[in-house]
Amino acid sequence: MPFGIYSEFPDVGTLRPFLVLPQATYGQIGFLGQSYQGVGLTGSFGGHWKAQWDLYGGGTELKEDIAPEAFLLGIPLGPGEDVETEVTRDVLGGRFVVETPLAGLSAGVSGLTGSVKLEGTARRRNVYGLQVEYATEALTLRGEHMHEKVERDREATGSYIEASCRLTARWQLAAEVGRLRTGFHGVHPVGQAADLTKHDEVAVGLSYWVDPNLVLKINYARVKGNAYAHPDADLPAVMAAGALRQRTNVLLAGAQFTF
Repeated sequence: MPFGIYSEFPDVGTLRPFLVLPQATYGQIGFLGQSYQGVGLTGSFGGHWKAQWDLYGGGTELKEDIAPEAFLLGIPLGPGEDVETEVTRDVLGGRFVVETPLAGLSAGVSGLTGSVKLEGTARRRNVYGLQVEYATEALTLRGEHMHEKVERDREATGSYIEASCRLTARWQLAAEVGRLRTGFHGVHPVGQAADLTKHDEVAVGLSYWVDPNLVLKINYARVKGNAYAHPDADLPAVMAAGALRQRTNVLLAGAQFTF
């Protein structure tokens, strides 16, 4: 999926400093799927300044966490119904990235438009993204901003800033800050319910590179908000009891490799 920085290699863990992608833009909130079904063109041009472009059309599918939306709209969910497959048809999208004369520094814009069928009617879905990246062997700085709007349904805005540096040839330190806000048509939640539309994350990570194709990672994240950190089918009961915790601590450890 030629959209943003990470979408063309979401499962290649050796190409990012954390075990998981930045959840403020790449989580199951509905910005983009992993691929499109259709026809695409790609190319590049330039000399001192270089540009790469992508253009595609067809359809996309994405997995979306709908538990917060269902609760706020009063829609009951059964076990296993908290993740929904959203299909976008008649998609037209593209990406344009400029590589500057400063080695490793690039910036770009992505966008797509299409239609989704909701309650028997087709509604326009628009998504755009902005990206900036500076990547060298010792230091990487990345930032992205994405926005989605589905006509008379929902709107979401997510951003993150990520940095990593090689302390030695094998040790790497990383940090990330992310922010996500969602909104649903005709719904204005307050109090604890408003936390279901928010995700604020601060994360740090330490990696040990066994070799260029194998890395061991440990990550810690402090999350505020419940756009992702929530129960699924039991959410109404948890909310009624006032037992939804606004802050979540996440500790992840694992190995990632390529071959």
